[in-house]
Amino acid sequence: MRSLSSYNEGSGNWLPDGWHRVTVTGYDMTGPSKVGNYGVEFEVVNHNQLKQRVTCWLTDKALWRLNWFAAACGLSEDERDNYDVDDNGSHRLLIGREVKVLVARKMSDPKYGEVVDFQKIAISPTPQEPTASTPLTATASEPQYKIGHTPPNSDRMPF
Repeated sequence: MRSLSSYNEGSGNWLPDGWHRVTVTGYDMTGPSKVGNYGVEFEVVNHNQLKQRVTCWLTDKALWRLNWFAAACGLSEDERDNYDVDDNGSHRLLIGREVKVLVARKMSDPKYGEVVDFQKIAISPTPQEPTASTPLTATASEPQYKIGHTPPNSDRMPF
């Protein structure tokens, strides 16, 4: 059964407005546009299988967007230096990568959404062993005291 609740304001299986953590699942070459330009459209999908497309035109004035998208997907500067925009094989480097995308209504047609921004997903740092400069926290067996609270049997007198 197809439930109507999954079709929100004509959005179907498309990502709603807002930030979403997505995975690049594929790409298609697109064009020529009305002015004769070619591009690449990356399909991105979230954990609920809602999708959106990230369009990057392959013109000298617009390649900054592909460069920023590749960086947000985690490609290093060296990988981006070797990324040949005219080679379909280079676009495959982004498949399987995770990125955050911001979807907003198209100004030209508010019925549809488009990806207007993207960010690299922050990776939490790996835990490190405490050092002399790292403050130690109390263990579970040690009592925890709030700031401004005087522990019992303390020599300090609160004034």
